[in-house]
Amino acid sequence: MSFLKNLTYEFSSKVLSQAVVLLGSVFMTRFLTPADYASFGIMMVIVVTLNVFQDFSLHEALIQKNQVSDKELSTAFWVILTLGFICFLTFNLSYYGLTFVFDDFAYQPLAAFILSLCFLFEGWGGLSMTKLKIDLNFKITSIVYTISSLSSTLLGLIMAYQGYGIFALVWSFLLRYALQFTLFYFLCLWKPKVERTSLASFYPYMKTRSTSVFLNNLFSQIDILLIQFVGSSLMLGSYVKAKSIQQQLSNSLYQVINNLLLPYFSKGNKTQSSKILFNRSILVTFLITLSIALILFFTAEHLFVIFFGEVWRTSGQYFGLLSFLICTQSVYQIAEVYYNSLGETKFTLRVNLLGKGLFLGCLIVLYFFGILPFIISMILVNMLAILILKIKL
Repeated sequence: MSFLKNLTYEFSSKVLSQAVVLLGSVFMTRFLTPADYASFGIMMVIVVTLNVFQDFSLHEALIQKNQVSDKELSTAFWVILTLGFICFLTFNLSYYGLTFVFDDFAYQPLAAFILSLCFLFEGWGGLSMTKLKIDLNFKITSIVYTISSLSSTLLGLIMAYQGYGIFALVWSFLLRYALQFTLFYFLCLWKPKVERTSLASFYPYMKTRSTSVFLNNLFSQIDILLIQFVGSSLMLGSYVKAKSIQQQLSNSLYQVINNLLLPYFSKGNKTQSSKILFNRSILVTFLITLSIALILFFTAEHLFVIFFGEVWRTSGQYFGLLSFLICTQSVYQIAEVYYNSLGETKFTLRVNLLGKGLFLGCLIVLYFFGILPFIISMILVNMLAILILKIKL
C-alpha cells in the first residue's frame, strides 16, 4: 500500500476519532466537575509514568528492525503480557501510596482498579498492533481506532449524564483500550505461539529509547503533582482539563507520526527519499499546527465558556497557551522519530536529557509565578530542543 493511502487512512481516522472525542468531551464536561477531572488526572499520572514499563520500547524496537521472525514476535508477546500484569499490580500499589503523600487526597480505589485493567489489555493485544504496523496495514488500525473512539465516547456520555462522575471518565478510557487491543488481536492474522528466543539484538535500542520515553512520561506529569501540592482542586481540575485536550491532540498527531513515519523511515534508512520525506513532513506539520495554535490562542477562552460553561473559563485560558505545545511537540517528535529510525537513539536521549534539565527550571517558574508563565517557559524549552535537532541534521 502506498504512503499516500496509508497517510489518508491514518490521518482520516485520527481526525474522525478526535472529532468524536472532543464532541463527546463538550457534553461530558457539562455533567462533570473540576474535582472529577482532578481525581482522574492524578490516576493518569501513574498510568502515563508506568506506560514505558509496559514494553520498555520493545514495540518500537521491533518496528525499527523491520525484519522480525515469528519466534521473536512470540517471545515479545509473552514478555509484554508479563510486564502488563506487573504494571497492573504496581499501579494499584502506587495509587494507594499517594494517600500517604497528600493530606487532602481524594482516594478512589474502585475507580483506580478499573483503570488499571488497561495494562492487561495492552499486554494482550499490543504485539498484534505492532505486527500490523510492521506490515504497513494501516487500514485495519484506522478502523479499530475509529470504532474504539466512537464506542468509548458514547459510554462516557451516557455515564456522565447518569451522574457517575469520575467513573464516566474511567470506564470510557478502559473501553477504548479494551476494544482497541481486543480487535487488534483478533483482526491480525499473526497469533503468538508458546516459544521463545533471545531478544538481545533489541536491547541497545530498547535501553536508550525506553529511558527517553520514561523521562518524557515522568516529566509530563510532574506539573500535575506540583499543582496538587500547592494549588486548589479547582485550579488542578481546570489545568487537567486543558492539558487533557492538548495531549489528546498532541498524542493523535504523535501516533500518526510514529505509526506511519517510523516504518517508512526504517525501511528507507538513510536514503535521500527518506530525508526528503522528513523535511516535507516537518514543514507541513509546522504550518498546519501553528495555524491551529494561533486560532486557539485567540478563541480558546470563549470556546470553553460557550461549550463547557463559565466555571471552565480559566481552563480555556490555560488551553489557549497550551495549544502552542501541539505545534512545538509535533515538530520535535518528527525529528525524534527520524533519528530513532536511523538508530541514533543515544543522540535523541541526550537532547531529551537537556530538555528535562531545562524543564526543572520551568517547574520553579510554576511554583513561584503560576501556571501561565510555566506554560510559556515550556514552549521556549521545546523550541530550543527543535533547534538542537535541526542543527544536527
